[in-house]
Amino acid sequence: MIALTLELQDEHVFISDLNNYLKNYKNNLNDKKNLQKISKILFILSNYVLKCHHKKEEKFIFPYLINKGGEEASLANEMMNQHKIIENLENQLESSLNMVALKTIDQKLLDLITILDSHIQEENTVVFAYAEISIDEKEKEKILNEINEFEKENPEFCNKDKYQKILNQLQ
Repeated sequence: MIALTLELQDEHVFISDLNNYLKNYKNNLNDKKNLQKISKILFILSNYVLKCHHKKEEKFIFPYLINKGGEEASLANEMMNQHKIIENLENQLESSLNMVALKTIDQKLLDLITILDSHIQEENTVVFAYAEISIDEKEKEKILNEINEFEKENPEFCNKDKYQKILNQLQ
């Protein structure tokens, strides 16, 4: 049996790590070093999460669920809407960091942290389960090949090791 979403779930572990860093830095926004660290995490979020991880879900997994219709389509559409919310929050945080608007940063970080936690939980426990059940083995193999090709075509965004090194430097 082919596990279509295993790599995406592994990526969720990395994204959860990013989110945990945000939680820690949110507690002391008056420290300029923490604002710089948040900026680096947003860089990872903008590049790796939004331009690689989310794109893989949106291009290769969600279309199958949408074509299936019903609850699967509803969930896939909700996940894509949440992707847009996450992107908007990331953009708003970038702007707020540039202006050092601490109150806005605090609220937007809370919003981002909350949606990332719930989003990952829902994808891992519900959406990906639907994908594993409703996509046949031949299609899974095709999708995995397409995802691998996408990663090869987008190394600047899909190199998790590069972003892990950036995250490790924040410790």
